[in-house]
Amino acid sequence: MMAAGLVKAGERFAVVLAIVGLVVYGALIFLPRRTHISDVRNHIADKRLSVAQSGATVAEIARISEELAEAKPVVAEWFTSAPAQDGPTAVFREITQLAKSTGIRNLRLEPAPVEHLVVLWRSPLELTAEGTFLQLFEFLRGLEAISPCVQTASLRIESIREESRILRMSVTLTVFAPKSEFSDYVDLAE
Repeated sequence: MMAAGLVKAGERFAVVLAIVGLVVYGALIFLPRRTHISDVRNHIADKRLSVAQSGATVAEIARISEELAEAKPVVAEWFTSAPAQDGPTAVFREITQLAKSTGIRNLRLEPAPVEHLVVLWRSPLELTAEGTFLQLFEFLRGLEAISPCVQTASLRIESIREESRILRMSVTLTVFAPKSEFSDYVDLAE
């Protein structure tokens, strides 16, 4: 019986030792590995999501590249047709010559100070003139043909007197041109 008690005590010791060993294994090896495996799975899931999202990014980059390719010729044309570096003076000269050729009278140009932006300068211009409807129409058509760098911001035509065919026109223009340090900007963009 004593032998049987020793066997049972040895079995109990073995069982307790096995349980303690399992607890130690679980606490020191299994749980940390399980946590590490879970972290690796989450990391892989994040990377898969990043790869899936990068497909959309690549498509967006391709779309923007196409838009840029379409814009480059427009920008190049604008830079070649822009007024020279001497500021708005050349445009004012062209407007004055246009007024003479269309028969416009009492032309008055009131330029505002030139605003220097990042790549270009902008010069607002108030213009008033008098003439017949046909003369004013031809003058406006000529203004549009001067340069794509001249934009009409507002236009107002009114009669001077009831019985007169002479009209007064007030126009607000904005003249744009590249700054001298960006005169070869299009070449740099390519």
